[in-house]
Amino acid sequence: MTSVGYGDFGPRNVLERMVCTWIVLTSGLSWAYILGEVCAIVSEMTAESQRFRKKMHHLNSLMEEQGLPTPLRCRLRSFFLQNRHQAQHL
Repeated sequence: MTSVGYGDFGPRNVLERMVCTWIVLTSGLSWAYILGEVCAIVSEMTAESQRFRKKMHHLNSLMEEQGLPTPLRCRLRSFFLQNRHQAQHL
């Protein structure tokens, strides 16, 4: 069993136990979520992923320089994302 704090003070009644239980559960779930997100970020750090991000950055810069309308920008980004998704699942 894990504890919260130094253990000098503990819950004395039912309400305090419920609050402490809620805090421990919330903290554990938050920690699991954060750890999962960090692992997902690290797993995406492949060379292919970096090349794709660089390509998308160049695309965004080009669209900005050319002053393309926003709906066309969205369509172009969507095309590149769908193309990448299809290439990954072949």
